[in-house]
Amino acid sequence: MARPTKQGIDFFSLDCEPEAKLELFIAENGAEGFGILVMLWQMIYKGDGYYIHYDEDLVWLIRKESLSQAETIVSVIENAIKRNLFDKTLYDEQKILTSTGIQKRYFSAAKKKKEIFAVADYLLIDVSDNNNLVYSGENPVSSDENGEEKVSAGKTPVSGGGNATKEKEKVKEEEESSPCDMPSREPESKKSLPKNFLESECKDEAFEFADWFRTIAPESVKFDRDKWALVWYHLRETDGRLDKEEILRAIQWARGDPFWSSNFHSPLKLRKRNDDGVMYIDLFIEKMKQPKRRNNAADSTQNGNPHAKANAAAIKALQRGDFAESPAGAGNRSG
Repeated sequence: MARPTKQGIDFFSLDCEPEAKLELFIAENGAEGFGILVMLWQMIYKGDGYYIHYDEDLVWLIRKESLSQAETIVSVIENAIKRNLFDKTLYDEQKILTSTGIQKRYFSAAKKKKEIFAVADYLLIDVSDNNNLVYSGENPVSSDENGEEKVSAGKTPVSGGGNATKEKEKVKEEEESSPCDMPSREPESKKSLPKNFLESECKDEAFEFADWFRTIAPESVKFDRDKWALVWYHLRETDGRLDKEEILRAIQWARGDPFWSSNFHSPLKLRKRNDDGVMYIDLFIEKMKQPKRRNNAADSTQNGNPHAKANAAAIKALQRGDFAESPAGAGNRSG
């Protein structure tokens, strides 16, 4: 069996003149805090390359190397998030540490690798010019604390690069079953959901949205009903978006667009921001309203786009502003 491609990189650069937010971070946290931050960057770049999961184990690994107190490490990481050195949305939703800067450096440095793995929901930048990408629900290859690669079983990577349509690789039935085979329509873990969400009048609507999006998402994407429902809740309640129909139309447009159908796989991307600080839902709404894009889903269907073809039957229902009445979402209402 061939040895998997190393995902991490062996070198990353530090600017001689740090940007303002880093200077403020250093002023607030001192030399010890900056040392912890650099250590975090090293762990990210040598591991999965563009992100790292934040948990108690990470804190103890940093403590072992830095000899700093756990409370100090936690405080430094929280301050780094506050200063936008790590993306707050991805931290809140996925408990991972990453940033646009980290991703730009990594994917630029990794272009010469034979193959690299990317979790679409973790991406903050456009990586369509990397022709060596394999998209997956979770990275099949990661590194342990000693820098050795380890392969996670049970994943369905989707190979391809640029704007080409991603094709599923064949996997054994015992390694993975399709998300559509999951029979449960109940929240996976009510204990993990915020109290204000569970008491919200928007709760049932949010779960309906999650069930509907599941019908238009790629089969390789892991279905997380709770997290997907929370996205809808935050769009409607936290962000105060009153036009439900506009949100659904924008999602339908993006899933039918030749480019975005390969770069927008789950609702988790909707509230993330691009390099210009614009939420992707707002980007989709703006592009949807452009005259030349209005019939994109229909045109894409004629051009053989599988996502647009699969979703075309739901467009008329979405025009009525009720995703639960679409052919794909029928019967998915939560009680």
